[in-house]
Amino acid sequence: MEYIGVCKFCGQSRIVIGEDLEQDKVNALAYEECDCVGAKEEKRIKDKINFTEDNINELAKEDGDTVRRVLKEFIEPIARGTIKSATLKTSKGIKFAITDRVETIKVERAVTTKEVLES
Repeated sequence: MEYIGVCKFCGQSRIVIGEDLEQDKVNALAYEECDCVGAKEEKRIKDKINFTEDNINELAKEDGDTVRRVLKEFIEPIARGTIKSATLKTSKGIKFAITDRVETIKVERAVTTKEVLES
């Protein structure tokens, strides 16, 4: 079935093919296919978000679902430029830092150990 979707960035109409689609989904598909500056920027942001989620899953795989979920909450505001960076320190002393690097988002995991002897 053919639908008419509208790019939310430039207003250009596009034909979208699918079955039983809501208008919001049709419009989302239309802007995903659009070549305007706004749509390209949105695609770039979504790619950054997806790559960063994958990186968090990899780096925090041993740190639990709660840690991964909290870290993922920071991704979109960083990708959209609302915040520049965020840090999280777990109860086990593991420190995570997520930082915007213009084209990428850097995710760091730091485990520090400290040994002290007193006499």
